[in-house]
Amino acid sequence: AASSITFIEGYLMDQDISLKAIGKAVDFVKSSAKKLALGLSDKLCVDRNRARFHKLITESVDILFANEDEVMSLFKTRSFKSAISSCSSLDSIIAVTRGQKGSVIINKNEIIEVEAEKVVSLDSTGAGDMYAAGFLHGFVRNRDLHTCGKIGSIVAAEIVKQYGARPQGSLSGLLLQKGFK
Repeated sequence: AASSITFIEGYLMDQDISLKAIGKAVDFVKSSAKKLALGLSDKLCVDRNRARFHKLITESVDILFANEDEVMSLFKTRSFKSAISSCSSLDSIIAVTRGQKGSVIINKNEIIEVEAEKVVSLDSTGAGDMYAAGFLHGFVRNRDLHTCGKIGSIVAAEIVKQYGARPQGSLSGLLLQKGFK
């Protein structure tokens, strides 16, 4: 109730009991004028639950996080351009990560490209989750979408420089060092 954004992990679409919890969360978010964010989790998860994802996204999601493969799977296309075009028809903010190619944020007809941080990647485990966390960190502080994506890129880049998904240093310190509060 105290959160301004509720984040749902796409893997929860695979279990009936989780679907009930998602339904309750969505009802609460709608009734309290809060925001709902969704991470697609995995291309195979999208393949298994495409119809459920479409329904949730079109009816309830305010912010969608996906990687390139996941968003192309969502729209059943092999073309990234086509997937981005399809995103423009949604009434959500969509942030699509592309690894070393950076990210693309779609907000209706606005397409914002964010460069990736230049780092040597050792392990991509947790990069998408960190991007979403950084993006949402900026979003709840009323930053513009490019800045949200930049913050997401900074913290995701920090995770891929190491093995494992737990940050070894202070991410807030890193953001301060990069000029973000």
